[in-house]
Amino acid sequence: MVLRPATTGTGRDEHPDTQLVSNFRFAWLWTAPRAGHTNPRAALAAQTPKSATGHHGETLAQVSLDGLDLFLSNCKYKYVRMVGARQSRMAILDYSDQNWRDALGMPKGQEPAALILEGTWWRNAATNARLDRLDDVRELAFPDMYAGSWQGQTIAYCCAYGAARAVEPTHIFAQMGTRVVIQLGTCGSLDVDAMPGSVALPQACAARDGISQHYGGGDTVFTDPDLVGQAEICLMDRDVKTARTNHLTWPSLFAQSDEMCTNWTQEGLQTIDMETSAVIAVGDTYGAKTLSMLTVWDVLRHGQTFMDPLEPEDDARVRRSNEIIFDVALEVIHAQGQSRH
Repeated sequence: MVLRPATTGTGRDEHPDTQLVSNFRFAWLWTAPRAGHTNPRAALAAQTPKSATGHHGETLAQVSLDGLDLFLSNCKYKYVRMVGARQSRMAILDYSDQNWRDALGMPKGQEPAALILEGTWWRNAATNARLDRLDDVRELAFPDMYAGSWQGQTIAYCCAYGAARAVEPTHIFAQMGTRVVIQLGTCGSLDVDAMPGSVALPQACAARDGISQHYGGGDTVFTDPDLVGQAEICLMDRDVKTARTNHLTWPSLFAQSDEMCTNWTQEGLQTIDMETSAVIAVGDTYGAKTLSMLTVWDVLRHGQTFMDPLEPEDDARVRRSNEIIFDVALEVIHAQGQSRH
């Protein structure tokens, strides 16, 4: 169990699984409940008050949180976070960078130089592999967000699948002052000449993710050309086939028909993912440079989808490129840091 120390004066919007207790709010995230307990709130009924102790052993508060023990024993939860009850409501878009600094315990000047995002189903495997490359790794106060260092620079990492999730760490860190945001992942290709395991470098991105416009993004958003150029050189040096693409971010992997793919091809769109345009739009809002490196998985124009097994040589290329794009992200971040000094 991890109880995060409270931050005073800030909080978050009401959540159906959040209870106000005295002057504090406990907010929890949980995954699969154990057998017989499908609703954690139901498990909270008619239990005696308990005290809670923080991860350093400090008493956080004597709280009247009914059934805390029962809840914890019957839910496989990720963490419990304690935040101060705020005096007045405030929408997330009205938060200041200081709100995020207080929540994360990051004073001004200590924000990461860069954020690396990754959109994948295999969150645990990806997170473990990427964090193994960083030094001094620590988990931050928000779920699946980590910070570590590489060659003297602090780097944040978050495995975030889909635009709705990817905008959250991008928003937080870019608003605090992180100046480079790099999206990694896989994509589908509409180019009949594309090869699984090649790497797409989106330049212009059709923003149809459903979120970009809320951050002022237009119909098309653009990655940073300098970062794209640096990444292209690094990938070519490693003998990875690359292509700068006219890209589409679409909100669903499943809601794509043959007719849609044909229409997208006629528009001149070449690759598709679920995060890039939203990350660009948020980055633009807060002045962060953005880059996307996406390993081609399925070639949609060949009638191939992620459900189709890859040929052994294609699978080997996809795995190799997936490892390399993280190395290249680190090199690009390092080069950006050097250019600022």
